[in-house]
Parts: sequence; structure tokens; C-alpha cells
Amino acid sequence: MVLLNKGKEIIAQAISEKIVKAQSGEGTTAPLPTDTTLEAPISSSLKSTVNTVSNNICTFDYILLVTDANGYNISELGLSTDTPELASRYVLTPLAKSDNLEIKFKIQYLVR
Repeated sequence: MVLLNKGKEIIAQAISEKIVKAQSGEGTTAPLPTDTTLEAPISSSLKSTVNTVSNNICTFDYILLVTDANGYNISELGLSTDTPELASRYVLTPLAKSDNLEIKFKIQYLVR
């Protein structure tokens, strides 16, 4: 069976509608498919995402404002539905967060 363009579009839209939250943390362990939470979540970083879909690409924008997560080294990101269990987790090079820095993350999924 072949997943047709319309099917890809439907799946991308469904993912975009279900993923509504993002959170950052200080974890550094590589993500595993069995992960359900961030390794070291920062409670003040839990935010709603702004989602868009175009050409079967789901884009999730997540912003840490100058007032969010100050004094932490941001090294992991997670996306989730309304439940606390993660749908995806990313580990990145640590970014030192301070009150003079706003960080905008753009996370994308391509439905193939």
C-alpha cells in the first residue's frame, strides 16, 4: 500500500492538532523511543506551541521569553499533547539562558 499525498496531509494535520505543549530541560542523555519525560525538566519553561502545517511539514514554534528559565542551561526539548507524556524529545548543545536572552525554537516533522 502507498500512502497518498492526501493521506500524508491528513496525518500531518492530525499531528499538528495534537501536539500543543513544549518544555525545555537540562538533560543530556540521548533520547530513546521509550522516553516519556524530559530527563531534567525546567518547570518554568512549559509553554503552548504555535503550530503550522505546509507541504506535509508540521512546524512547532516554542519561545523562551526573557523572563523564562533564567539561570539554566537549556539542553533538551520535548513536545507533548495535553498529557505530560512526551511525543518527542531532542537533545542539543547547551544554551545558557539569562534574562537578556530570548530563545525561539522551530521544530519540524516531515510526514513521508
